[in-house]
Amino acid sequence: PSDSLQIIGYSDLLEELMNKPMYGKKLPAIKVEATVSDYKATQKRTIDLSKKTKNTILIFHTEGCPNCKKEMTAAREVIKTIQNWKDLGISKKEAKSIKIVDINIDQIIAKYPSIATALFDKFDLSTLPFILTTNEDGLIDHKYFSLTQAQE
Repeated sequence: PSDSLQIIGYSDLLEELMNKPMYGKKLPAIKVEATVSDYKATQKRTIDLSKKTKNTILIFHTEGCPNCKKEMTAAREVIKTIQNWKDLGISKKEAKSIKIVDINIDQIIAKYPSIATALFDKFDLSTLPFILTTNEDGLIDHKYFSLTQAQE
């Protein structure tokens, strides 16, 4: 009986985490300090996750995490590829629409604890890196995504 209750509790927890945030929904309105990379530049700035995040790869990571470092290296390769959009045979408009938003959870926790709490409430940050993508409508279309596996 107690094993059954543990399994049910674990199942409920997994369901809750999988629904943070939901597929097909917009990102929550949280303003967060991030590094944003696109076809022409990489810059650190504060962004509202619910706005201007169409065709976006969001990477939540921590410092010192080996898997996070691998994913960030892969993200830089994606950006280099996008920056050479002419060689890809895609239009400038397509290249301009793709961006990567890199959110360092360690820095957010240290500088903005209330924002960190909001992020943990809205996203499954139980295991990092946590990567998700949005489509051209700004809706979540992939979660638990790996850029390193995508390149293999």
